[in-house]
Amino acid sequence: MQWIRAHTEMPVPAILFTCTDPTNPVGAAYMLMEKSPGHSLSKVWDTISETQKDELIVKVAQITVTLMKTCSFKQIGSIFSVDGAFSIGPMVPSFFPYVFRRDPGLGRGPWASEREYLGACATRELDWINSHQGELAAAWAKEDMGPGEIVAGYTELLHRLQVEIPRLEWLDRPYGGLGPFILYHPDFSLDNIIVREDDPTMITGIIDWECSYAAPLCTVTAVPEFIQECSDDWIGDPATPASNARLREIYVKACSNALPGVFEPAHKLGRKLRKLERVTQFVTTIAPLDIIQKEVAIIFDEV
Repeated sequence: MQWIRAHTEMPVPAILFTCTDPTNPVGAAYMLMEKSPGHSLSKVWDTISETQKDELIVKVAQITVTLMKTCSFKQIGSIFSVDGAFSIGPMVPSFFPYVFRRDPGLGRGPWASEREYLGACATRELDWINSHQGELAAAWAKEDMGPGEIVAGYTELLHRLQVEIPRLEWLDRPYGGLGPFILYHPDFSLDNIIVREDDPTMITGIIDWECSYAAPLCTVTAVPEFIQECSDDWIGDPATPASNARLREIYVKACSNALPGVFEPAHKLGRKLRKLERVTQFVTTIAPLDIIQKEVAIIFDEV
């Protein structure tokens, strides 16, 4: 948040005080920041007019364009600040590793290319399976296979990823994962967009940046989650309502017009890359094995 305020005019609250010592009187790490005037867009999204939604989507697109134009880095990873100097370091978003993973030995980067990043994710998942089979047995109990079959299935899939990812020539194409890498807000949801109460088309704050990181261009060019067609960027989920298709078109057009020759190619190529990223990040925690196997087949067979 400090980096964004220093380099852009985006409406990000100022940080007033932070304390990361869990032994403080509060009993947890905490942060105090400015209050953004208004309320979350989620409170009014279902009641505002289509015209207002169109206007908001254009403004959200402008935020993405600002990030792409001004917030670029040479590595994939999280932003650190030491004595006021910013740098890219190991990845620390909450989904990396996912929820219950706290193994400090897992590879966290930073990485100089998306090939390195995806390969590290696949290796991390494989290492986790090999060392935590008992811990994962309960998570896999919902599937119609025994733990042994699950371990074998995931292991085979991950070995395939380790072999296939280095061979993906499209990761070396323009916008295919060689950088620059753009600051990405992976939780850019309705709850985290603050708008004025008297004018819901005016954005007064963007919050919840703790999972942000310097990401490949194709990751950044995904449409925002609240208008996303889930099947386009997620794994095994149904599509969102067709009414969002118009908003997605507005968003992509606004970004493409502001970044001609850059946004649209990265957005189109990004579908396969984003799916592959989802697979390598969440392979043992989110979707059933058979769904992940189908997604992997589609990714590699369509290339």
